[in-house]
Parts: sequence; C-alpha cells; structure tokens
Amino acid sequence: VRIGEGLTGEVAQSGKPIVLENISGDPRLTRSVVRDEGMRAFASVPLKSKDRVLGVLNVISHVQRQISPREIELLEAIGNQIAVAVENARLFEQTAARAEELRTFEERLRALIENAPYAIYVHDLEAKFIDGNKKAEEMTGYSREELIGRSFLEVGLLPEEYIPKAIEALEKNVRGEPVGPDEFELIRKDGSRVSVEIRSIPVERGGKVEIMGIASDITERKRAEEERALLYQEIKDKAERLAVTADLTKIIVSSFNIEEVFEVFAAGVKRLVDFDHASIALAEGDRLRFLAVSSMVETELGRGATIPLEKSVMEWVMENKKVNIERDFARERQFPIDVTFLNEGLRSAIRVPLFSKGEVFGAFNLVSRHPNAYGEREKEILLQVAGQIAVAIENAKLFAQAKQRKEELEVAYHQLVETAAALERGKQELEDAYLKMARTLVLTLEARDPYTRGHSERVVQISRQIAFEMGLSQEEMRNIETAARLHDLGKIGIPDGILLKPSAITPSERVEIQLHPTRAVELLRFLAFLEGTLPVIEHHHERYNGGGYPNSLHGEETPMGARILAVADAYDAMTSARPYRPAMTSERAIEILRQGAGTQWDPDVVEAFLRAFGN
Repeated sequence: VRIGEGLTGEVAQSGKPIVLENISGDPRLTRSVVRDEGMRAFASVPLKSKDRVLGVLNVISHVQRQISPREIELLEAIGNQIAVAVENARLFEQTAARAEELRTFEERLRALIENAPYAIYVHDLEAKFIDGNKKAEEMTGYSREELIGRSFLEVGLLPEEYIPKAIEALEKNVRGEPVGPDEFELIRKDGSRVSVEIRSIPVERGGKVEIMGIASDITERKRAEEERALLYQEIKDKAERLAVTADLTKIIVSSFNIEEVFEVFAAGVKRLVDFDHASIALAEGDRLRFLAVSSMVETELGRGATIPLEKSVMEWVMENKKVNIERDFARERQFPIDVTFLNEGLRSAIRVPLFSKGEVFGAFNLVSRHPNAYGEREKEILLQVAGQIAVAIENAKLFAQAKQRKEELEVAYHQLVETAAALERGKQELEDAYLKMARTLVLTLEARDPYTRGHSERVVQISRQIAFEMGLSQEEMRNIETAARLHDLGKIGIPDGILLKPSAITPSERVEIQLHPTRAVELLRFLAFLEGTLPVIEHHHERYNGGGYPNSLHGEETPMGARILAVADAYDAMTSARPYRPAMTSERAIEILRQGAGTQWDPDVVEAFLRAFGN
C-alpha cells in the first residue's frame, strides 16, 4: 500500500489511529475484505519509535462492535512495543553489518601495513616498541619479538650522534606534534648502517597515546646524492681547470717570445698546481738550456743558464718519454740538479716532457718547497699545459723560420708579381682579341641581314636588366652579357638563302637553323675563359616544357643564364621586323611572353622581365 492510500496509508502518513465500528459501507476498504472475509469492525494504529512511524498495526473484528478508548490505548502501547522491536532488529542488523565492514577494513589495513614498501612501527611514550611490520624487521635486521618492549636505546639502533635528535623528536610527539621527515642512520643487527627518513605522529588508541612512525630506506638516494655531489665537484673542478687552461692558451699564444710572457703564464699555472720554481728547459746539443724561469727562491738556475745534458733529468725524460716525479730530495736524489734544489730549500719536483713529432725536445719543470707535492692529479693537469708550451715553442721556431723565409721570398715575390702582371695583361689582351674577333663575326653576320642589325646589343641590354631584377651575381651577369653578344655566332655558316628567306622555311632548313647554338659552342669551346658562357649560348633555345633544342631540357635543367637569354632574344625578335612579317608592338610581344610563361619560357624570368619592361 502506498503512503496516503487507503486506511492503512492514512495512518502511516498521519501517525494517528483510525477506528471504524461498521466498515461495510466505508469506501476506503475493499469489498473483498467485507464480503469474502466477513469483517465488520476495524481499528488501525501506527507503530512509532521516537516519533517516527515505522509501520501500521491493523485489528479487524467479525462482530460489529464499539472499540473503546482503553482498547485503542492498549493497541497503541502494543504498536509502540512492536515498533521498538522492529527498530532494535534493524539496528542489530546495521551494527552487525558495520562490524563486518570494520573487520574487513581492519584486515585490509593490516595487510597493507604489513606489506607496505616502508617500515611502519608503533612505540609508547617511553620509546618502547609495541608493534611493527615486515619492512621494519628487514630494515633493522631484528624480529618483532626482539624489538617489542624495548626502546631504540636498549636495542642500540641509533648511532650516538643521532640520539639527541631522536629524543627531541620524541618530546615533540609527546606534546602532540607530528615530526618529520627527518634523516637518521640506523645500526642494523649485523652492524651495518642504513640511511632512513622518518616521519612520526602521535595517535590515540584504546584511550592511550602511542607514536606511529614511518621509515623509508634512503640509502641508495643518499649514495646517489653523494655521487652527484662528487660529480658536481669534479665537473666544477674540470670547468675551472678548463677556464684557467683557456687563459693559459691565450697567454702562451699572445707572443712568439715565450720569455716575455712566462711570468704571467706561470702565475696562471699556479692557480692549478702550486710551485716555488718553474722553468722551461730545452735540449740543445749536449747542453740543457733554461729558456724561461719563474722562481720564488734564489736560484743559480735562472733564465739562460745551461748545464750538461748527460746524466741530467732531461736526458732521462728524453729517453723514457714520460713524466718524472721526485717525491723528496731529502730522502732520495736521482740527478745532480737535485742537490742544487735541496740547497735552495726545495724538496720535490715534477718534470713533464715537451714533444715535437713524437720526440722530446724539452721539459716543463715545477719544483716545490714541500715534499710529496706532486702526484697523478698534477701530472694530468701539467701534461695538458705542457702540450700548449710545446706548440707555442714550435710556433715560435716556425715563426722565426717563416720570417727568414718571408724575407727571402719577398724579393722573389716582387719579381713574380711583375711577371704575373705582365702575363695577366697578355692574357687579358689575348682574351679581348678573341672576343673582338668573335664579336666582329657576329657584326658581320648581322650586316648580312638588315632586319637583325643591332639585335645582339639589344639582347645584351634586356638580359642585363632581367639578371639584375633576379639578383644574379656580377660574374653571372658578365657571362650572360657575353653570351648575349655571341649567341647567334653559329649562324655564320647558314646560307643566306635560308637565313634571309622571306617565306616559310622547310623542315630540313629548320634543322639547319637549329644547329646554330651547337656550332657557336664548337667555334668557342677552345677559349677556356668562356667556360661560364658556353652553356648559356648552347641552351638559349631550350623551352621550359622540354620542347626546345638542342637537348630538349625541362625547367631548371636549363642554365639560368640561358633561360634569361631565351626571354630577351624572343622579345627583341618579336619586336623587330623580319622578311616574312612586320615587327610586333611591345604590348603584343609582352602578351605572348605572358601566355608562354611556364611552357616556352621560365615564369620567374618572364616575371622579372615584366617588372623591368612591363610598364
């Protein structure tokens, strides 16, 4: 029954009892109740719990009778007891379901804690362990049984240096403050150490305050951080070394006289490797000469000093081709020079060979007042520095030789310049003569045909302007201009009957005319200075769509100069009179060029022509 429908629905909605002494005529009850079951009197009371209607209690009698208020009160009391029982049953079911949910949740939480990837533990306010997961056992090396009931001090988990920090964290937890993350080291049961990061918070359980901690193993992270720090320091040291080395390079190459810059150079070296005496020594015959010296002590081995090469450290370095390091002259002296150094208050030295073409020719030497001043680090640095010194010395030698050679060559050079100038003049005169001869042939050709007189020079002017519009180089423009002047040279062998024919030419005559670019190239191919011009002449009748001659080249297969010459030649031809037709107007010729752009002529070249001559 829906709430509000029928007598029962009314009681459930209103929360008030309904009593009927005769129900036979009441439309709110179904006829079947009256007819089939024979019911006469009816009472309905709500089942209430805490002013909330949980249901309805219905009482129906076979006898038509009056139901007293006392009976109604009794029914209401019974209804309330039933409501309480229903409510209690519902609460019991909810409590049981909630308890089952809590049990399942606790099991899952315990499983999560037990299998967590970090250590989780609980201790009391005196730091005595109450519980912990498997990761806590793995991290410490102790079983739970060994830890429970004991504090970290009793177990000996913390190194002494971390105990004050741990006590401070515990005091904060006792005050109700969370702590962390803090870094600690733990001493495992086997004595090994592990780096951990710990967070701890106070929690209340069973009316007592306990401390829950979470510890993560950061040993690998700490190791990686230390490695990064070491790497950073190493990179920093190398960067500083490179910067100083770059400065040293600038110093050593700034002059071909090393003696002049050696003091500044030595000061730069001192930033990398400490010393009290520095020198460059060169082997010269049977002597060892000190080329440059920088010393903080009084020494008899100054700049320009020489000693015998035999039995010297230089002889050893030259024979072994490697670095010599002496740790302490006071304990052991390998060479006679060591006595001199010891008397001057010096104790240790490093000598680095200077190489040229695989052979040692000298050494870079550092000497210190301190014993054991030089090792592998210094050796690595000084090998690089020695390489710079060797290159500088070799460059100085080469410079001296080059200077002498330069002086010797200057006289010869002036003679060669005069000779070259004379040859160049002769070459230019010869080239001019060849060009004049070829140009004379073209002019002779044009003189045969009054219709083409001046054609070549007009084509030169048009081609030059197009090339300028297209941004070609000066050399390209010169090649195009020369080609424009000589492009019709091949027509010199074409009979006048064909060349000046006033009517249409035959196919065989067309073939004869189409040979003129190739013939021009054959006439000029022995002139090497026309190398950049010949392709322009040979291909100025090619078509952009491949329909031209002599090689049917497509698009950019044709040289740019030839594509420019093709447009200039066509325009002048169309605007000049011929025996077989009158001259076209400039407007008509331009229209034909526009129509043929992309088929007969390069559209870019036509566009450049129009920019120059279109208006």
